[in-house]
Amino acid sequence: MCRRFAFVLLLGFAALAAPTAHGQTIRLTAERTPLASVLQQLASQTGIDLVYAQRLVEGRAVSGRYLGDDPEQALATILRGSGLRAEQLRPGQYVIVSAYPTPGLEPETYRATLRGTVVDAETGEVLPGAHVLLVGLQLGTATNPAGYFALPNLPAGSYRIRVSYIGYRPVVQEVSVYPESSELPPVIRLRPQILSTDSEALVEGSENERTDLQPVPGTDVLDVRQASAVPAFLGESDVFQALEWLPGVGRSGEAGGEMVVRGSEPHFNRYLLDGAPIIHPWHTFGLFSTFQTEALKSVRLYKGSFPAEYGGGLSAVLDVEMKDGDRDDAAGIVALSPVSLRAVSEVPLGKGVSLMLSGRRTYLDLLLSPRFQPSVAVFGNDEIGAEQGLGYHFYDLNAKVTLRPSPYHRLSLSVYEGGDALDTDVPFTSRFASVAVPPDARLNYGWGNRVVSARYRWLASRRLFVTATGYYSRYRADEQVLAQTTASTSVDSDYRVRFAESGVTVDADYYNSLQHQFRAGLRVVGRTFESRLGETLLDTLSMDMNGSEQNASVQAVEAVAYVQDTWQPSARWQVQPGVRVEVFGLGPYLSVSPRLNVRYVVTRDRLFLKAGVSRQVQYLHRLRDRYSFTYDLAASRWIPASASVRPAVGWQAAVGLEAVPARWLSLGLDLYGRHHGDILLPVDEFGDEDEVPGALLSDYAAGSGRSFGIETSAQVERGRWRVGLSYAFARSQVRPPGEVYRRANYDAPHTAKALVQGRLQRWTVSLAATVRSGYPVTIPVARSENTDPLDGEATTYLVRPEVNNGRLPVYARVDLALGYGFRALGLDWDASLQAYNLLNRRNTVGQRFAPDASAVQTTEVLGLPILPMGSLKVRW
Repeated sequence: MCRRFAFVLLLGFAALAAPTAHGQTIRLTAERTPLASVLQQLASQTGIDLVYAQRLVEGRAVSGRYLGDDPEQALATILRGSGLRAEQLRPGQYVIVSAYPTPGLEPETYRATLRGTVVDAETGEVLPGAHVLLVGLQLGTATNPAGYFALPNLPAGSYRIRVSYIGYRPVVQEVSVYPESSELPPVIRLRPQILSTDSEALVEGSENERTDLQPVPGTDVLDVRQASAVPAFLGESDVFQALEWLPGVGRSGEAGGEMVVRGSEPHFNRYLLDGAPIIHPWHTFGLFSTFQTEALKSVRLYKGSFPAEYGGGLSAVLDVEMKDGDRDDAAGIVALSPVSLRAVSEVPLGKGVSLMLSGRRTYLDLLLSPRFQPSVAVFGNDEIGAEQGLGYHFYDLNAKVTLRPSPYHRLSLSVYEGGDALDTDVPFTSRFASVAVPPDARLNYGWGNRVVSARYRWLASRRLFVTATGYYSRYRADEQVLAQTTASTSVDSDYRVRFAESGVTVDADYYNSLQHQFRAGLRVVGRTFESRLGETLLDTLSMDMNGSEQNASVQAVEAVAYVQDTWQPSARWQVQPGVRVEVFGLGPYLSVSPRLNVRYVVTRDRLFLKAGVSRQVQYLHRLRDRYSFTYDLAASRWIPASASVRPAVGWQAAVGLEAVPARWLSLGLDLYGRHHGDILLPVDEFGDEDEVPGALLSDYAAGSGRSFGIETSAQVERGRWRVGLSYAFARSQVRPPGEVYRRANYDAPHTAKALVQGRLQRWTVSLAATVRSGYPVTIPVARSENTDPLDGEATTYLVRPEVNNGRLPVYARVDLALGYGFRALGLDWDASLQAYNLLNRRNTVGQRFAPDASAVQTTEVLGLPILPMGSLKVRW
């Protein structure tokens, strides 16, 4: 059924692609005919694009005749004696402006740059990636990360531009362009688009112009305002839970887990916060992200071919920007969920100075400490005994100061600090163990990130915009374990890891002409890796004590240069070639990564084709020690490429179609393929559980991976309702050295999603549903017994000849969120009720296998039942 849906979409795209034919011979006859009418006839016969201000042609009448096949000559004949002239912008595109006041001057004398800045009308925040289009032409650009845009070398005159941004109402505005003008660039303000009545939705931007000028397939821009209304686990509004409803994006676990993009391992993703990398952006072992939704300005996900400025990840890049606090008055939010208390405040500190503060902290440790009060706590099928201690909390702190001394200069300083802390003595069950370890284990575990980013943006000239960024990012993880592994053996472990990255980046946007816009950058990065592993094994019967300690410290330097050209050779084509050159000190390694993205307008305003291919390099590998008891909870180590470990390399290719059959309906289709090489894969997925690890790299070898698929989507927005539907067919495979391709850990061939959002007076409703194939699982196919020759004790264990040879049952879930807004005490309040797993379907999220005397016993690990939760938010 889903494949038929994709086939019907293809037929719809083909129907929309029918071109419009134009006659070859031009016939024009005018006898004091209104100029606007004659220009429309010419455009209709030739298919050329004409741009002019309506006031410029009003009241003008022309006379003349033309019979021929030269559109430019026909245009000159029409305008003769009218006091107007036509200048060609690109082949088939002309602008009508006033004639030169001084004969003999070159046309360049009367050319200038149309420029400006796009901001949020309510908050003053700049809007990066907003689309700016000259009305009547398929000619435009997108704002840079500072919200700035420029269309150079336009004939002096007035132009109508259409500006749009996801989640905002498009605006059509007339802008005048004069050479050598001392006027400041205009500020174009967009108002948020809220779900309303049909008549209200048509107030602005009635033209069915398509302004998506980004040629990169597989790019998604998240509407941050709408993300907070998406049903969230435990009522905790979260960016990654909103991204989960995009096609091709999933989570490694049931209620959460790390972000999985098109079936690839989560550590192949790259995360950026205000231009600085953030290594492990997760709380509660993947349930929540470190990104607080209300504190964010923009969220952009690249899951296909990357622009040249992005690197460091094979699968996807998530670029997140915090708010600047550019408001004229103070504003804030305080929200309480069943998990945490969070707050955001935006405060103007004076003319051109603003401050944004946000914070979040759980209070789970206050509820769960010092002891569990119920006799038994149940999670899935696992029971935790009564009176067991558990203390856990996480926190986030964000601060950003922005200085704007003039429209040409902007300086910002942002800081993020966040972390998790777990202190427990609950029973400890190893992932593949056949029996539980006695409830005599104490574990202290903490991890967190610190990010500092300083950014200076300078409008050096009308055509040149420079951005300089300096950052520091640090990730730490500490794990101390004291465990009674057997009746006579205990393990005392201390594991610490530190990863830090410091860098300086300079990016420049140069608007050379209407056809070429260049972006180039330089980056120098220094990285430090430190780890310490200490373990002590104590046998209380023999009083033998064995200890080991491993310490490692590695430093590396990376230099990057890139250049990219956004080239618009005609109204239908936009080509974005680029190249990224990287030098990594450990090795050393020199990498040249070409990038190419193309956009073609098949049918104006209705059907668009995108294609892209890119090469990515990732110098950071993440390994997991599966063997040691002490690392069963969280056992990640970050390993940089070196002389003995090559960097991972990936190629991606994608082709996409976008259709706009009606103003309220958009359709999308993406086909993609990937290949990853030199990725580190386990040599043996299931080793000895009691083994104390030696050199972890010896357990891994360089292998390869591949994935391919098709993603279809449909979005409907009518009045009070917004509906999104998607289906993805995808396969993801890996190949260890010397073996054949097999299923990857997150291979899910079929995934269907639906998200419905509506607004009814003060009420809001969101309903989200997902159905997907179950993730792969390794099913034992044999049992074996060994007898110890010393004590004669028999040991029964499982045999797993093939990894991921089975699959979990189909996963299906429906979530609901209801919200009610009201005003009280002079403040705006939002109360919401969230229902996770509304239908109470207990999905199978895992399987455990254990041998006994007669057969292999299988235990289903069930997911969470229905969880109704409430939250409250107040705004001012």
